[in-house]
Amino acid sequence: MMHPIFVRKVFDPLVDVTSGKYTCKAYSELMKTQWLSEDELIVYQEKKLRRLINHVYEYVPYYRNLFKKNNIVPSTIKSLRDLEKIPISDKTTIRNSSGYPNCMFARSQSKRRVTFGHTGGTTGEPLILARDINTRSYTWAAYWRWLSWMGLNRGDKSATIWGQPVLQTSVKENLVKTLADKMNNTIRLNAYNLNNNDLGLFTEKIMKFKPKHLHGYTSSMIAFARYVERNSIDLPPMKISTTAEVLEPHHRQYLQHIFGNEIFDQFGCGECNSIAFECGAHEGLHVSSEHLIAEISDDCHKYGENKGELILTDLDNFYMPVIRYKNGDVIEIADEQCTCGRNLPLIKSIGGRIADLIVTPNGKNADFNYFRQVL
Repeated sequence: MMHPIFVRKVFDPLVDVTSGKYTCKAYSELMKTQWLSEDELIVYQEKKLRRLINHVYEYVPYYRNLFKKNNIVPSTIKSLRDLEKIPISDKTTIRNSSGYPNCMFARSQSKRRVTFGHTGGTTGEPLILARDINTRSYTWAAYWRWLSWMGLNRGDKSATIWGQPVLQTSVKENLVKTLADKMNNTIRLNAYNLNNNDLGLFTEKIMKFKPKHLHGYTSSMIAFARYVERNSIDLPPMKISTTAEVLEPHHRQYLQHIFGNEIFDQFGCGECNSIAFECGAHEGLHVSSEHLIAEISDDCHKYGENKGELILTDLDNFYMPVIRYKNGDVIEIADEQCTCGRNLPLIKSIGGRIADLIVTPNGKNADFNYFRQVL
């Protein structure tokens, strides 16, 4: 394990240099922009938006065709309000587009240093995803900023309950992930195999390792909390954070009761990472406005005021741009600003994705996200 200062001052900058990312630079930027006024944030977003629109019109076939079909040229998209001129896309419209998936990729960009994946989902074919260096840098920078909101530093010891790849991975890939965990002072439990034996071993590691931060899928964190409660285990004090699934109020209360600490929630999706994060005021989740634009759509007026289907625009992905994408979640935007002093918009509530633990015939717990990967 590495000293946290070494991680921040040496390892993270070295990763940026060798990978081509600039997460450290983006992090420094976000630590300043979180205190911008509402008007200053809009100016920041619109500058990024205009650059993105010019790029996709020139280099991305899907959006070039979409714009031409709707008589849109880049000069007509200058402000956030102008975004409404662009039709909403979703998984189906993108997957059914001519030339998919290559039509989604920028012709000007090299595949080198682009990471590929796919969306989850229990119905239909998954959507192929690609993330370039730019969006990955801002994704991680937003996550690092969130750590600071919890009173943590990069490099602090952490324990994670996270999904491991379902498909077989190479020895090299496994070695790289293991090395990265060691360098980042992280221990890990596979969320897709939550049996008593593994939960017990994970607990032993936590007691010995004494992490400052415990992070994981909401349902997996609940399973771990139940194990801790059943066995009357007294865990060391840790910052607790959840992600990937809706954190219901009663689950928040339960996790706080078992772990003895406040809960910080995170919201993201495969198509656009690092959407929103909860700060210490616990009045909602702050949208990462420097990284994306979050809109709500309620054409049928079925959700009520300030609530609707989430529409996302990733301002930083230039290889596979995501513009006005409906991801299937329903959110409610708060009217008021957070008392923490940040002017980043607040998501008051999130609906649309609740993953449950499935108990197998032999009594093992499996996170439902496992089946999303398999199907």
